[in-house]
Amino acid sequence: MTIKKNIELLVPVKIKIKPPKRNIVKQSYPIFKGIFFGLVFAGLFSAVIFTFATYGSDEPYPLGNTLSPDCVPGATYCTVITPAAYSFVANNFSGTGNFTTTGTLIAPTLVGGSATTSDLNLKTTSGVGASGADMHFLVGNNGATEALTILNSGYVGIGTTAPTSKLEVADGNLFSWLTGGSNYYLTRSYSDTASEGSYFHFQRTRGSSSAPAAPQAGDTIGNILFSGYNGADYTDSGVRIKAFADGAWTQDNSPGYLTFETTASGAGLETERIRITSDGNVGIGTTSPTYLLSF
Repeated sequence: MTIKKNIELLVPVKIKIKPPKRNIVKQSYPIFKGIFFGLVFAGLFSAVIFTFATYGSDEPYPLGNTLSPDCVPGATYCTVITPAAYSFVANNFSGTGNFTTTGTLIAPTLVGGSATTSDLNLKTTSGVGASGADMHFLVGNNGATEALTILNSGYVGIGTTAPTSKLEVADGNLFSWLTGGSNYYLTRSYSDTASEGSYFHFQRTRGSSSAPAAPQAGDTIGNILFSGYNGADYTDSGVRIKAFADGAWTQDNSPGYLTFETTASGAGLETERIRITSDGNVGIGTTSPTYLLSF
């Protein structure tokens, strides 16, 4: 019996493969060139158009940038547009130049400057033209109440959005007081016309401001009161001058009479002492004088 055996002789062989020569610098240059110019273009684009950044309420916004309307204290994202010079540090916004926004600038305090002589200027528009703009001061829930209005004409309205004089107060009282000294109101008129002078003018209507109606007989047209502190308040007056309508008023008919009242010692109300009727009769101690002078 013959056994044949195949034997394979495995001999390890080292093979060295030499790679072809390559110019690494030349082949990598287009890649580096693309990355470099890409970064430069991205930087210029961000500087000209906008850059998104995250700032805390106490972190400074970079100088040399104009801030967009969403740059508010504590803002998570802020659009920064160049160029200008503004800073926003510890909730204080400062800078030079013009800050323009189409949104709402939320700032609880506006300060003209740190110097004691610093002025604060409020201007409605920077445009130049024949017409101008009004200024509105809004208070209340979401600015629902217009408390003060300054028209382009310079007229100021308190409680009205359409003042017709230098100062007009609607639906309210004027109150003035002074500690130490005499408090007074001064009205002065400059004119070379003999009939022109200063006025205290009392007006009265029935109805409303939008639908006025004429006074009727007995309606009070105006009062001049002289009051003092009574230990609790100022509700009692010692002297009063009153004007009344003496009939229904029309465009060419406005009869009226005038009374003078004083308060006696120990009394809390005024008593009529003198009356001047619409026909010119004067009554002393009587409310129905029938003669030029009745008493």
